Amino acid sequence: MTGPMAAGGVGNGRTKEARGADIQGTLWVQFNQAEGLWTPKNMDKGCCNGTLTVYASVGSGREVLASSDIIWSSGNHARQQSAAFHIELSHLPSYFLVAVDLSCGQGLNEHVGTAYIRALSVARQFKEVCGWYSLCSDEEIQSDANARILLLFKFRALQTESDVDLQPGRVLKNDNWVPPLVLSYFFERKGNRVTLFQDAIVPSSFSPNITLENGTTFEQHSMFEQLCESILKARHFIYIVGWDLDRTLVLVRGDRGNPRCRGVTIGELLTQKATEYVKVLFLIWSNKMNYQNQFFDRIGAEIAPDTHSDESCAWFCERQLVCILAERRDTDVTMIPNAFTHHQKMVMLDAPAWEAVDDSESRVVEVYIGGIDLTVGRYDTPNHPLFKTLNTVHKNDMYQPSWGGKSGPRLPWHDIHAKVDGPAAWDMVANFEQRWKTIDPGHDCLPPPNRPEGKEEPTEVLFDFEKHAQFFAPKQARAVPEGDPEAWDVHFVRSIDSASVAGFPSGERLREDPTVAVESGLYIGPDSKFSYEKSIYDLYMRAIQRAEDFLYIENQYFIGSSQYWLENRDVGAVQKIPYQIAQKIVRKIERRENFVVYVVIPMWPAGDPSSSAVREILRWQYDTMSMMYSAVASAIHAQGLADAKPTDYLSFFTLVNREKLPEGFKLTKPSDELNRKAQENCRFPIYIHSKLMIVDDMYIMVGSANINQRSMDGLRDTEADIGAYQPYYTSANRCGQVHGFRMSLWAEHMGTVEEVFRHPSKPECLKRVKEIARANWQQYTAGQVTNMQSHIVPYPITVTEDGEVTHLEGFQNFPDTDANVLGDESFFLPNILTT
Repeated sequence: MTGPMAAGGVGNGRTKEARGADIQGTLWVQFNQAEGLWTPKNMDKGCCNGTLTVYASVGSGREVLASSDIIWSSGNHARQQSAAFHIELSHLPSYFLVAVDLSCGQGLNEHVGTAYIRALSVARQFKEVCGWYSLCSDEEIQSDANARILLLFKFRALQTESDVDLQPGRVLKNDNWVPPLVLSYFFERKGNRVTLFQDAIVPSSFSPNITLENGTTFEQHSMFEQLCESILKARHFIYIVGWDLDRTLVLVRGDRGNPRCRGVTIGELLTQKATEYVKVLFLIWSNKMNYQNQFFDRIGAEIAPDTHSDESCAWFCERQLVCILAERRDTDVTMIPNAFTHHQKMVMLDAPAWEAVDDSESRVVEVYIGGIDLTVGRYDTPNHPLFKTLNTVHKNDMYQPSWGGKSGPRLPWHDIHAKVDGPAAWDMVANFEQRWKTIDPGHDCLPPPNRPEGKEEPTEVLFDFEKHAQFFAPKQARAVPEGDPEAWDVHFVRSIDSASVAGFPSGERLREDPTVAVESGLYIGPDSKFSYEKSIYDLYMRAIQRAEDFLYIENQYFIGSSQYWLENRDVGAVQKIPYQIAQKIVRKIERRENFVVYVVIPMWPAGDPSSSAVREILRWQYDTMSMMYSAVASAIHAQGLADAKPTDYLSFFTLVNREKLPEGFKLTKPSDELNRKAQENCRFPIYIHSKLMIVDDMYIMVGSANINQRSMDGLRDTEADIGAYQPYYTSANRCGQVHGFRMSLWAEHMGTVEEVFRHPSKPECLKRVKEIARANWQQYTAGQVTNMQSHIVPYPITVTEDGEVTHLEGFQNFPDTDANVLGDESFFLPNILTT
């Protein structure tokens, strides 16, 4: 872009990013036609073979919100193709800017001018606003009567029309909590039942007393045990989507759970169900890293994960189950083969209807969704043992990617998952079917043909719900009756593109009518070749905007908003979740309101902490933190809050464990120096694989998406999340399942349940959390080995009053490693892989 937004604003009052109103909503923009576009002489002389590319970008002040290509003929500039998209807005600016640039594709670019549209004039209408807007030159903010563009706008406020007072500078205060709503492919569905899981197994010994509304007690659930029960009860279909799959995984171990599940592998369970005529289908990411290129091979050696899906899928196919290894097809965003992954993690199956007796044929759809793959290392409890289970439940499940091999300590694994039944579960089945329809019809694992001419089509392998409709409740049937306080509203959201799902508009259809994508909540890719969905990102942004008191986040990564970093702004990690959080804090500081953000991340990403990939990811994480703390510190200084510190509003934590060796326990010879030190000190970080955000104890997001560009982009890793809440519990001080789940997580991390934890936005709560974390850090790093009773520690950084981030004194490197806490750039890994 060569216009004012690219240059940081044209310098007049109309480009300032002032707020017209503190109102959130969705803006539709469609470019329809242009007239009088000035073109350089060399463009008019046929250098473009009769065509010009007109780039039209929508912005607010210095920020580009969206952009697209529109094509006109260079002779008369008649419209050949329109472009459209939607933008999720956190507030209304004073003006929208539409900058128009021309290019003939030979390095010749020219900025034509900018149209200025008063945002309130669009938003007040609550209907389509269509008109011609003159383009102003940058040198003189005046219009050229011959240069203009035909635009169509439509704005939908998050609040209802009657709630909105569209006045400049107006801060909307609504006594009724408004859920975060975004335009997306699937709608928010009412009347669901949701079960939340912390870790794969919760033993009966972990039972913190957490009181909910009306004196009821929050109940913990074991995901692996419930999943095994669900598999046993399935009668018609089981669909599994994953990043990895290990057929030897045992879900139920020891003397726990259903005897029919104990010691049985997932492979044995599913092959047994297939013999019972249950349709069992797998769709697993294909981890093919055979680049046949020296440079790409070096990259592959750094980033290639160790997966078990090749062997497992081959084993299932030999037994006539259909297990498809699906490559993540590229949509021309990178030249690196197999750069991204299919990262969705779901199990979908039929279950007995809610009111059915044991022998009833009435069925519903049930879906497990979250961060837990059915593979090695995921079986863990809130205790997160290091050594004491290596001869029992982890005897055949020793997982430690930091050095490989079978030498302890194991990598403790903390994760979050959910189970959904009700109308939203059908959307997740639709996602599976859309992805399944992209399979190569000649895939080796598809069943033998029922007819002479070749294999069955992939769609013929899917379970036929229409044929079996008499067994299933209608798709919109509520799992929980209307008016029941325990009902959930659930919104299934994704990151995915038209290369990975059937049904998204692309190619000529998309170029002819871009509104077919926009009206479905999709975005349009470069040159209008394909469409994609990034509704996970949109919902995260909207949920943060709705937050009033606090955010609690657990995530495997925390990288983004590189356009606002103090350094390395060009790495391409442009998703704005960290920036949005920082700006939320800034606005709360300006209003002198309490607001606290708790972020729990792993000590370092999975793998060797000294590897180039891990060090670079840590560097981007440091840049993200620095940007956020700098913004918060500036707001504190601007408001003259002499006693406040940036960490009063934003704090990062991680989880660790330390455990004495059991009596008589013999350690395996260490693999390397990190392994030796971890054994010697009997300690190791707990790997946080969660993808969780809780907003004000009312709203929860759970799924597979990390807070980085790969997960939020829509054109990189494919992801699946849910946003969910219980409408009954959205009034102030009502304690529902979201509140109970956070308190249960905090009981796991803090080792206690305290009254102060019920109010995370209060300073005394943050103070108490920090006290526990500091005490745990002292225990973790002490010379004497003692058993830890809780796991939370501060992330090992120091934040100054000016927002500068440095390593914790005495810990330039993580304990037992030579890996710098603040990370380093690799200088050979493409940024697109590590962001």
